[in-house]
Amino acid sequence: MRVLSLDVGDRTVGVAVSDPTGVIATPVVTIKRGESVDRDIEEIVSLANAYEVGEIVVGLPISLGNRQTAQTRKVTEFTERLKESIQIPVVYYDERYTTKIAHSVLYEAGIKSRHHKKVVDQLSAVIILEDFLESRRNRN
Repeated sequence: MRVLSLDVGDRTVGVAVSDPTGVIATPVVTIKRGESVDRDIEEIVSLANAYEVGEIVVGLPISLGNRQTAQTRKVTEFTERLKESIQIPVVYYDERYTTKIAHSVLYEAGIKSRHHKKVVDQLSAVIILEDFLESRRNRN
């Protein structure tokens, strides 16, 4: 079963998808958020259908003190709207440090920081998905 991963931000949504076996995570696209949350959600639903995913995992930004932040509430509101629009399970996954890790990976790959903006959200979605899939394998 394929899993779609989302790194939801105020301006963009990074998207990644797993292979059918749930082992490999691949970046898909960075969605530029528009004026309409409904349009953003339609695009995600379209991607979920195109990739025939059986589950969506959304990175949940939680503070280092395990508290909700303003961004946590924004992501939760967005995700609850997504859940109303799709018939497959949507779950949350702790995304602490994913953006920092993504920037580090890009830096170590020799990609200049001015180019990070183009792919950092997709890479963050990949990291969320890889961690999610690994934790699922470890539970089983």
